[in-house]
Amino acid sequence: WAYGSTGDKLKNKKFMLAVSAGAQEKVYSEQGEYKLSLEQIFSSFELTALYIGAVYQPLYAFYGLDTNPSPDDAIPTHQEIDNSAVQYVQKLLALSE
Repeated sequence: WAYGSTGDKLKNKKFMLAVSAGAQEKVYSEQGEYKLSLEQIFSSFELTALYIGAVYQPLYAFYGLDTNPSPDDAIPTHQEIDNSAVQYVQKLLALSE
């Protein structure tokens, strides 16, 4: 259905991940705690999209939603969360063009 000699149902379809990360963006880097970016962590999805002929779109991420942040981590404000939601909807609408 999605891959193989007769699998073409997802060919040329746009494919995008949306992720809410608990940790701050800074921990997702070579210098950060996790040593990898979210793009690197989710690279298997990009490979899957390539394998099935889908068109992989850049990852959409919102960081810092930890329910138990460390004292020096800034918690996103309601306005930042609202802004992120608007940006996400704009990305989704752009995908449908």
